[in-house]
Amino acid sequence: MDKRTKAKIFVIAGLALLSVDFGYYLYTQNRVSQQKNIIAEQKEKFLQEDDKVEDEQTDNDHKIVNVTTILQSESQDQSASQNSDGAVNPEIKELFEKAVAYIDIEKINVSLPVFPTTNWKYLKHGTGVVVGTDVPSVEQGSTSVIAGHRGGYSGLETFLNVDKLQKGDLIKITLKDRVLYYAVQTKKVVAATDWSQFYKEKGKNKLILMTCHPYPKNTKRLLIISYLEKVEKI
Repeated sequence: MDKRTKAKIFVIAGLALLSVDFGYYLYTQNRVSQQKNIIAEQKEKFLQEDDKVEDEQTDNDHKIVNVTTILQSESQDQSASQNSDGAVNPEIKELFEKAVAYIDIEKINVSLPVFPTTNWKYLKHGTGVVVGTDVPSVEQGSTSVIAGHRGGYSGLETFLNVDKLQKGDLIKITLKDRVLYYAVQTKKVVAATDWSQFYKEKGKNKLILMTCHPYPKNTKRLLIISYLEKVEKI
């Protein structure tokens, strides 16, 4: 085989690889777009519904939290978010009906449902309240810990870029009747088994975001600690 033929083969192979990579990129972008549209639609429905979500944390207020296992993937659910006709998968729709709030972080382009616990299916499609901590509310003396994966399932980045948040950045939590705005105060990296930071502070309303760190090694946990700054009624 002469040099010219070899060169043509390499060029063709390179173009083929580029086309595959570009095709996968387009597929991923389309999937991310679909997921964001689903979340936006479900958030609107969430705000229109008056029914309260059943509390899955009942009787678990004093349960010891093992943060080592919270963010581990327990399974690979292969259920698609949409059917072939573009309609939201009924199972996914039912899952989103369990959301207790929605979290928005404009600085890092995050908009995700907050589910009542951190089971693997919830964390695949959004974030979850760590059992033993408070569901977000206006109550003083409460501490809410919301966990999310650093990488993403379903084409979502979830908490991938929370490390970019700085003091004063806002985190918005939307409930059914009001919006809570939290200002970031500090960041901490802790051991995967350390839940000592989840304590309550008298007269303060605290929100902690928790995710794996450093990504993608995920041997520790990154905590973004924030405090309630203002409340708006819807």
